[in-house]
Amino acid sequence: MGKGGQSKGSAGVRQTQWDKGPQSASDMMKKVDRTIGWYNRHGGLAAQIDFKKVSTTLHAIHPSQALHVLKGLEGKEGTIKNPTAWVKKAAASAVPDLDPKVKKTITWYNKQGGLAQEIHYQTVKPILAALPVPVALKLLKGLEDKAQQIKDPTAWIAKGATKQTARVNDAVMQADSWGGADSWGGDEVYGKGYGKGYGKSGGKGWEKVKKTIGWYNHNGGLQQQIIFKEVAPFLEAVGPSAALQILKGLEEKGAGIKNPTAWIRSATMKQ
Repeated sequence: MGKGGQSKGSAGVRQTQWDKGPQSASDMMKKVDRTIGWYNRHGGLAAQIDFKKVSTTLHAIHPSQALHVLKGLEGKEGTIKNPTAWVKKAAASAVPDLDPKVKKTITWYNKQGGLAQEIHYQTVKPILAALPVPVALKLLKGLEDKAQQIKDPTAWIAKGATKQTARVNDAVMQADSWGGADSWGGDEVYGKGYGKGYGKSGGKGWEKVKKTIGWYNHNGGLQQQIIFKEVAPFLEAVGPSAALQILKGLEEKGAGIKNPTAWIRSATMKQ
């Protein structure tokens, strides 16, 4: 990662990984991924960290916590026989409890959902925690008609949540690639990327959502711009019609809302 030798380069990498201030949460998550790569190449571990096995749990906690977990490997590289298991366990201990609505839904299914097996809460907790609450609830709702058919609901949830997490992360990376901009709408590049990344149904509904956010960011008199990559997964979870209704609520309140991005997320959760 540098032009110097490994010993000199490793010091430089560690300083970059731990000390350089990130510009955004997505930047920090990229730093987490790069740190894992650095450890696998230069960290002197007894075995490599399996990225696929640790990424979901690391993405379920704040990036600064994930970096702190990885920093804990310093000085222990030669003594930890299974760094994948060590990182996964350390990260899991930092995963916050699930949103009350998600937790209540899992409890309901376990008591009254007629499942073949109970959902193992501690197994699905870190995977669901990596998802926006509306997306997690929508995934769990899929159990309603399939409760009798699914032999292992824990594995079913884990598989579905992993796919959704990858989709959300891909969308965030795609948003970052659109010229590094956070405002959604106004530029044709955003329109092309949006069509690929969001809304299975596609069409005019999502195009209108995109244009509405773009209009608010450019002409709506907001105190802050709406950050696309933070609201898009939430809006997709409720669908274009509900998304437009939520955005319509900014008409009278927009100028008085300090953080419209957070306001939109909160409004989708109420849906």
